[in-house]
Amino acid sequence: MLLIKPMSRDRIPAYIRGFADWYAHALADSGQGTVDELHPQVLGHITPGLDGEGAPIGSTVFDIYSDAHDAPVGVVWAGEMDFGLGKFLYVHDLRIHAPFRRRGLARRVLGDIHSIARAQGQCRGVALSVLISNAGARELYAESGFVALSQVMIRPISAPTVDHVDALPLSTSDL
Repeated sequence: MLLIKPMSRDRIPAYIRGFADWYAHALADSGQGTVDELHPQVLGHITPGLDGEGAPIGSTVFDIYSDAHDAPVGVVWAGEMDFGLGKFLYVHDLRIHAPFRRRGLARRVLGDIHSIARAQGQCRGVALSVLISNAGARELYAESGFVALSQVMIRPISAPTVDHVDALPLSTSDL
């Protein structure tokens, strides 16, 4: 049996820092810059959504417990969001700690989250985002009934070389 309960507020700031660190590494691994460049950017994106104590506003961070363990086996951060399609219970983060992976816990948590969304009666479903590079998670989500609604694609802008700087417009009026 799994138990999902709100994380104690005193632990949430450390969790948020860890999440930002994980996400900066994931972005760096996909070639978006260095961890040192990306970490402050990720924190800068998250920080406006935090209260004065560093906890998310409008969403909750939960510890995931399993019968066989006294300490949390994972974490899930979720809250309601509206994407113009009505309210969804949005999963910002779902992580099972390394020693407990490959035991079906994430699948069970996703099922529990879906049941919570259904019981609330106000949500149209559960939504989440996943990095393209995270093939294991994408497979889990598809097997759990999630369907791709959109895909964000980026084309990074690299710094122009000195040879090309003279050819760039100086202002938008030059376009």
